[in-house]
Amino acid sequence: MKAIYLFVLVLMLTSLSIMSQSLKNIDSDKVYKFKFGKIITRCSAEGVTENDTDGKPIKIQVDKNREINVDRIINDEVIFTFLWWSGDSENAKSLNAKYYENTAKKRMYFKMPRQKFLESVKVVEPRVLLEFGTATIPIKIRPGDGEEIPLDFYGNFNAGIGMSIKFRNFINLYGGISLTSVPVDSITTKGVITSPTNASALTPTMGIIKEVGNVQIGGFVGWDFLSRNLGKNWIYQGRPWYGVGIGFNIFTISRESKEEDTQ
Repeated sequence: MKAIYLFVLVLMLTSLSIMSQSLKNIDSDKVYKFKFGKIITRCSAEGVTENDTDGKPIKIQVDKNREINVDRIINDEVIFTFLWWSGDSENAKSLNAKYYENTAKKRMYFKMPRQKFLESVKVVEPRVLLEFGTATIPIKIRPGDGEEIPLDFYGNFNAGIGMSIKFRNFINLYGGISLTSVPVDSITTKGVITSPTNASALTPTMGIIKEVGNVQIGGFVGWDFLSRNLGKNWIYQGRPWYGVGIGFNIFTISRESKEEDTQ
């Protein structure tokens, strides 16, 4: 039991340190795509503007949803490249000639001011995503057995740390473990507790979560375990409860998808 409590504590501290990271950082490991059409400037890998035969900067109109990788940031300018369009179609060849490499088969680089870049792009959501986050479960129901164990219905704020596997545009499969506070009294503890109070419980939780905008709504099932003598006499020890909750992402680890000719 002590080892499990220590594991939960380490998981919580890790997640809190992750929360301090800025969500506005530009990550070279991610794939971005343009939210709308934009004029961008061609440059060298070092960020030096490339000019045409008339000595004017080479600028192109990038289309909405074109996907890019960030190469580096120099003097508050973001240097980036476009992803390769696979396939032998004329459309793929045309797009690669415009965005990927010039007639000398040299990789093309482009740049934008950092702030304009952040305003113009968004991260491409991976097909499968591993996430760490918290789960809030305001409504929990413990079914009774119809005889000695009554139905229990109450609200509870569960700020435990969990992990989910997210499938793009579908659902999250959630699993977590947390320390929670549960109400106990003389009846539910067979007289061990003489007056109503709260006790700490170790709570494994599983759930299915659906995203609605920036909020995740899901259904959960969990089990509360009290320790020592109190747990041995608590009538709900290890019995499943069911709840409806809201989850908020804290951290994501992902493998980005590659751009195809069909984008």
